[in-house]
Amino acid sequence: MKKLLLSTIALALVSCAKENTTLSAQHDLSLSSKIELSNSAIVAVDPARNPNNPFDEVGKVHDQLFEAYFAMTTHDKSIAGIAAEVESLAAASHAFSGIRGASTSRNTAAKLQSLVGTETTAVSDAINKSSLSQYAKSSLQNFCDKIVVLYPSVDEFDPLFTFIANYESQLAGDSKLTPVEREKILTVTSITRYSTYKGKKKPKKNNDSDWDMMGFGLAGSIDGIEKNPAESIITAFSAKVLQNK
Repeated sequence: MKKLLLSTIALALVSCAKENTTLSAQHDLSLSSKIELSNSAIVAVDPARNPNNPFDEVGKVHDQLFEAYFAMTTHDKSIAGIAAEVESLAAASHAFSGIRGASTSRNTAAKLQSLVGTETTAVSDAINKSSLSQYAKSSLQNFCDKIVVLYPSVDEFDPLFTFIANYESQLAGDSKLTPVEREKILTVTSITRYSTYKGKKKPKKNNDSDWDMMGFGLAGSIDGIEKNPAESIITAFSAKVLQNK
């Protein structure tokens, strides 16, 4: 009887130990999975992304052209050279090919040439020439005026993201804008958001520009969106290269 009791106790202890080991292993696996998921989420998040902007993809493709351009070791800084390099990178980009208007013809060099000497008026000129209503023009002009002042005054991207994302939220609920006007302005803000992020993160080398001059980039995106998103991307980026060469 005593042996039977000891045997039963031993069996119970072994069973309990196995259960604890299983629970511990499950806990470790669960914790490991959570960490893996957490790390994956961290890697997947793009600091410049705003999923609340339905035209966020346009800014993302602009960002990819930025990466491709600065991966090149040498650059032709002439107007014709800038236009040719940017157009060549766009033509090689699968992501760009999916943007509306990607296959249409563009005269990028001529647009860049028209910007020369208009550093202080380029943004206002582009807005005034646009087909936006006076209300939409005033809204966009106000945004541009503020972002041009804010951009060089901060070292980090967070204040810029907050300002742009808040404006994008306002646009989404603004009943005074037509759907077309909303799309055009949200396309401009998407490009601006990704561009300002890259501008703050771009490594500075020697006497490299700080990319604090963003007037041409804004003007290019506004001018280009009158035709299509692809034109807005190309004109915005090539114009920014021109101003900062």
